[in-house]
Formats: sequence, structure tokens, C-alpha cells
Amino acid sequence: MSGVGEASLVLGMISSIIAIIDATNQVYEAVKDESGLPTNFKKSATKLPIISKLLDDAERYLKTADESIKAAFTPTLEDCKVQATHLQELFEKVILEEGDSRWDRYVKAARTIGKGGRVESLMKGILQDLQLLATKFPEVTTPRGKDQLAKAVEEVTGMDPSLPDGFEQMPAYAHYGSGDQNVNTGSGIQHINSGTGHQNSGSGRQYIGTNHIVNNHLLSKNITVDDIDRSCLRTLRCPNTLAVKNRLKENKDKLLHKSIAWILQDPQYLSWRDADDVCLLWIKGGAGKGKTMISIGLIERLSLPQDEFTVVTYFFCQNADYELNTLEAIIKGLILQLVNQQQELKESLRRRWDTENARFSEDVTSWRTLWDIFLEMLEYCKCQRVYVVVDALDECQDGGMADFLKRLVRTGLYHPSKIKWLLTSRPLDSAERALLAGSDQVLVSLELNSNHVSEAVKTYIAFKADELDRYNAYGPTLRRNIQTELTNKAEDTYLWVSLVCKRLEGVHRDEALTTIQDLPPGLHPLYNRVFHQLSEGDSAIVKGCMRLLKTTLLAYRPLNIAEVGSVSGLSDEWDTIKALVDRCASFLKIRGTDIEFAHQSARDYLAGKNSQSVLDSYEYYGHSEIALSCLSYLSQQLKVNLIDLPRPDSTREMMKRNKLMSSVDYAATFWVQHVDGAQQTSLIQNALAEQGEVCIFLRTKLLEWLECLSLLDKLPRVIEALKTLTDIVDVSDIYFISRIIS
Repeated sequence: MSGVGEASLVLGMISSIIAIIDATNQVYEAVKDESGLPTNFKKSATKLPIISKLLDDAERYLKTADESIKAAFTPTLEDCKVQATHLQELFEKVILEEGDSRWDRYVKAARTIGKGGRVESLMKGILQDLQLLATKFPEVTTPRGKDQLAKAVEEVTGMDPSLPDGFEQMPAYAHYGSGDQNVNTGSGIQHINSGTGHQNSGSGRQYIGTNHIVNNHLLSKNITVDDIDRSCLRTLRCPNTLAVKNRLKENKDKLLHKSIAWILQDPQYLSWRDADDVCLLWIKGGAGKGKTMISIGLIERLSLPQDEFTVVTYFFCQNADYELNTLEAIIKGLILQLVNQQQELKESLRRRWDTENARFSEDVTSWRTLWDIFLEMLEYCKCQRVYVVVDALDECQDGGMADFLKRLVRTGLYHPSKIKWLLTSRPLDSAERALLAGSDQVLVSLELNSNHVSEAVKTYIAFKADELDRYNAYGPTLRRNIQTELTNKAEDTYLWVSLVCKRLEGVHRDEALTTIQDLPPGLHPLYNRVFHQLSEGDSAIVKGCMRLLKTTLLAYRPLNIAEVGSVSGLSDEWDTIKALVDRCASFLKIRGTDIEFAHQSARDYLAGKNSQSVLDSYEYYGHSEIALSCLSYLSQQLKVNLIDLPRPDSTREMMKRNKLMSSVDYAATFWVQHVDGAQQTSLIQNALAEQGEVCIFLRTKLLEWLECLSLLDKLPRVIEALKTLTDIVDVSDIYFISRIIS
């Protein structure tokens, strides 16, 4: 979405919330007779003017804020709008409607919302959303506004519950209106309640929600449909693809819609979008050709209707992140996007949930099982059009890709007028074999559309030249010369332009043109030149750069700066690491506190071919060295009560601001995987011996390691880790490990 679009979206959302709050306040002020109205409605209504004032302040603040701040507001405002809408519905149904008593109307309306449906809960949620924004962005309101907000939160928190626990289940076993009450749907005695009072009787099963059965003894635990839905999604651990998309937009240059305008007129794209008999579009192109930005642009374009008839679900594969580079992750991400937009589709997860044992009844770690669930959701989805976008398929490191594409073609393309698949990748053998076999599948090749791509890259170059001109005061003549030189050498590759322009940011204007002229065209020659320059200079700095590049290459996810020391043995001082990243700027970048590859092609260059990394000629530092470095760091840092909790219920609060947890996260989570990655080396064979580092660590730090993973909310990984150790070592020879596993 463009900056203007983002601004309009955020400001429009605030205006919408203000209108909802004002309408709610009008409903309350119109009340002439408050009899029967729960007390917390009256107390909550006094907070509505405060909310309106704070939203007015936020609107004024955002009108002059930059785009990154507007984007940061969006998730919190979305949650605030949902709660405000529920609050308005609650006031209208309880105050304005007639028939049952206000109490009965309140119970019914609150249960429709779910567990958070108490009036005070909704009010508290809105106030806490605003308090979060005021904390993150202090300028959003005045000190007096913050004091009023804090006092309002305190008062709402102190309200007595207006409904009893488990109120959301009341229709399953309770009756508050007039008429007879039939309670028992199973065998046994049938009681009819035709008088006053509440009644719950009978054996058998009670029903909550849509076709989901919960045994009687579980009802006592207040398990609701919302609880089950949350359990399902928490257990699935779906990647947040919206966050990934936003991160990609932050990392890349501003999306220039003019650069993707050509594809919106491409005949193949139009036939895919509009025809009822074409259901799959594959966009294929080499590294750095702009495929991901095309995906983002198309996702946002396809999402524009924002009506109940269209749904867009998407996933961005990321080779360097184990949570984003498997088929399991792809389908989970698509499922999460889909159910967030179509809540009723959670039924497909709910039906597979074993409530008594709090787990799925099917293996949801299998991409094939997940595929069946996703197809079922697509089948039941009532939308007229569902777009499914998967970007960078070539970055998926799953051996089942060929099977997945075959299954997609065989079972996923059955409804071309409703379900539209869009895939992007570099040239991919498995895709070449499986896709484009029928007329319902079409291809847009970026290489075959070189004229369009060339013009799009020129647009991007003009934008970058103007940007550099503003920073470095090139003047019209130098700016034109730089633009011409970039165009001549770019070879229609966005990434080459981006890397060179990044380099120019730190170059004096008098040296800018010669800097471009000295660099070779093409990505691979450019990486060669940069790597050669990186290997020259002070030996300690060169060694630090090579070690950082190698650990980043072998890590199973992007490393946080605080984790670098535990994995690489380098200093974990911010300034030291930042200096190394700056020196490796064509290969690495810092996003927040995470170190990432500048682009997948940079990672591919360093990885080399046939597992022969260009880094190995400088120093061999592999999985075995990383595993032992992690164990050494954990042995030094882990202790009982790792973060000195003053009380058991303070865990989450303390975790948010604890630096030690940030530094041990990667080592505690992944040391076993690195052992597995280097099991054939003598270093690891020795570590797995009775007196080796692995056994000593498990003997001396096992409970502390378990506590650490528990604090990180990753305790289930212990089972995976021990299974991995079982596979790589003869546990019968190592008594201690054998005892743990048994």
C-alpha cells in the first residue's frame, strides 16, 4: 500500500472508531429509564468521552507522523475497532431493544460476543489499546490525557464482574426468558422448567457452538468455543504472514505502483483474474527481478474491494528462517490468514480438536493433513472469490515440493471461478514439471517480458537517483549522469540497483559516479567484487566478518544481536556487531535488533554450490563449532530461577524486559539441531561421548534448560530434541541419556 493509502487507512480507522464511540454515547444519553440496567453499563458510559478525546488527539498526531508510525498504529487500532463495535452492539441490544428484561438481553448479547463480552471487559480492552499507543508514542496525547487514561483503566479494572464466569455457556444449560425449559438432550430423567429460576439437569452431552460436543465434566472447566479456537491456533503455531509482509515492505524500498502497472495489463494476468476457467498464475523470474514486490503489490491490489465477497490469503517463503521455509509453514500461514477473515471456517479445526486431551486428533505437523484441512476450508468458504498467493516457492527447503505441486494440480484447481492461485519463484525444476500442463494454468515470465521489466527498473532508478540527490545534493547534471550509469549497468535487476545505491549513501558526491563505474554489472560479479574487498584489511576485522557471515548462513533463523555471542563466539556488544554488519552491508542488514541477509541471492552466493561455501577458505566454522559454542554459553548462563522471578505469576511481565532471555533464546532452542547437522564430525562424536560436552550439559544443566525453554514458551521442543539425540547416538552406550529418554 502506498504511503498515502496507509495514511488514509489509519486516519479512516480512527474516524470510524470515533463515530462508533459517539454513537454508543448517544444511545446511553437517550436513556430515560435506567431501571434494570446493569451498574457497569453506567460506569462504562462515563469513560466514553475520555476515549473520544484520546482518539481526537491520536488523529491530530498521526496527520503529521511518518509512515512507519502510521503502520505501527494499525494492528492496535484494528483491535480497538473490534472491541468498540462489540460495545456499541451491547449498548444497543441491552438499552434500545424491547421484549426480555435488560438483564436477559445483556446475557444473550454478551454470549454472542463470547468470553470477552462483559461490558467492563470491552471497555477495559479499548482503554488498554489506547494506553498501549500512548506508552509507545508519548506524543500522542497530553500528560493530562495520560493521567485520565490511567485512572480510567484503574477504575474499570476494579469493577466487579457484571456476569458470572462461564456466562458465555448459559444458553447450553440455562434459561432466563419466559417459556418452558428443556434441559436434558440425552437419556435419563427429563425436567421441564416452567417457573422462575435457573435450572441445569440431566446426564448425557451438552452442546456448545456449532456442532462441537463437549462432555459434561468439561463444562465445569468453562471451556467455550472461543477457548477451543484459541487452543487450536495456539497448538498450530501458524506464522503471522501479515507481519512478514509488513516486514518485507519495511526492508525493501518504497513500493512504486508504477513499476508493477505493466503486469496489471498483461493478458495472462487478466485471464487469470477474470476468466472462470483459469485458476493458477505462475510468475517466474531470476534473482533480484522484483518478484516479491510484485506479489506485495498484487496482494494489496486484490485486497482493495475489502468486502464479504473477496478473500486474499498469502504466504512469503523465507529461506533463512526455519519457521517460513517449509510446506507445513506455508499451509499454516494460509490457514491463519483465511480463518482470521472468515471466522466460521475455524470449524474445520474445531472438529479435529480432542477437547479432553487438549490436542488435535490428526497429525497437524504433516503438510498433507494440513493440505486436506485447507482444501476443506476453501470448499466451505462462502466468498465468491478466494485469492491464494505464495511468494518465493524456490526458497522453500522442503523435499516434498514436487509432491505438493502435483497435489495442488490434482486437487486444488477444482473451482477456477472461485479459487485463484498465484505462485512466484525463480526457475524451479519441480514447478516446470508439474505446472502449466493444462489450459487452466498460465505463466508470466519476467525474462520474456524484459521490455516491461526494463521500463519498471528505469522507474525505480529514477526514484533512487532523486532520493540520493536529496541526501547528497548532486545537482541536476550529476543526478542525470548517475541515473544513466545505473541504467546502463543494471541489467534490469532491481537488486543490483538497490545494492549500489545503498553503497552510494556513504560516498561523497565527487566520488559517486566513479564508484558506479568501478562496479561490475550483474549480481554475481558484484558479489565477487564486494567479497574480495571484504577479505582485505585488518585480519581481526576480516575474521570477525567471515565468522558473522558463516554463523548467519548456518543459523536456523535470523539471529538477534544479543544472540551473536552465544553462537559465534564473537563479542555481543551492539557497537562491535553493528560495525561488522556495516562492513558486510551488501550481504547483511540489521532490522530492529535482528541480523538478516540483504537478499536471498546474497545467501546463495555465500553458500556456494555443492555445499562448498566461499567462506570456508578463510576459516572453517560449521555446525559442530556452533553447537559447542551454544552449549558453552548455556552452561555459563543457565541457573535455577533464571531471571530471578519475585513471584510465580510475574513471568510474562519480567520476560518482556529481560536481556538474558534474549541472549539465550537461540542457543537453548537450536543447539541440538546443530549437533544433528554435524553428527559425523569427530568434534561432535567426542561431544556425545560419556564425558563429552553434551552429556555433561544434560547431567548438570538439564532442569535449568527445561526452565529456560518453559520461560521461552518452547518446552515441547525438549521432546523433539531428545528424539533427535536418540536418532544420532546409541543411547544404550550412554546410560544417562538413556535414562532421560526412557
